[in-house]
Amino acid sequence: MCKKRLNDNKLIQRVLSFEKEGIFEMDDENTYIDFMDYLDDESVDWMDENYDATPQTIMLESIRDDIFCQTN
Repeated sequence: MCKKRLNDNKLIQRVLSFEKEGIFEMDDENTYIDFMDYLDDESVDWMDENYDATPQTIMLESIRDDIFCQTN
């Protein structure tokens, strides 16, 4: 759904590019995690050097929260 609706968003496409059969593989580790955990990890990766939220972090957390609200 996000991949199609946000096909012009480079950040979202980068995040979703790590999906393999519904499981996400982390960039720097050979660990498989679910999508919500993956979004959490990705949002931290996009924080600035002082661990403050960047626009990318805010976008990823917003998507994560929207998915959580819609599925719970």
